[in-house]
Amino acid sequence: MGALHAILGHFLSPTDVATVVLPTGTGKTETMLSAMVAGKCKKLLVTVPSSALRNQMYGKFKNLGVLKDPKFKIVGDDALYPIVGVVNTAFETAEELSAFIAQCNVVITTGITL
Repeated sequence: MGALHAILGHFLSPTDVATVVLPTGTGKTETMLSAMVAGKCKKLLVTVPSSALRNQMYGKFKNLGVLKDPKFKIVGDDALYPIVGVVNTAFETAEELSAFIAQCNVVITTGITL
């Protein structure tokens, strides 16, 4: 909750890049999802260290994690699911990358370079 409040506070006057650091298992993914929904982020880039984690993140973002889970009732049925793109390989051109990003609300990658 503290990280989410800090992120939302940053959205009020974003004069610089913000970094949120949380230990393993403390809810980084749910914090990103919550910030995206509450802050109405149009675009979110998530970079992870492995393909397995990239696939796990895709599943959570695609379904809004626990936010849409009926037993928690965090967001209503009218909350929209994000369009999630996964980068598996490098793009041939900057134009291909731009077109891909334009289609997505969330881009998840392992940090592949052009």
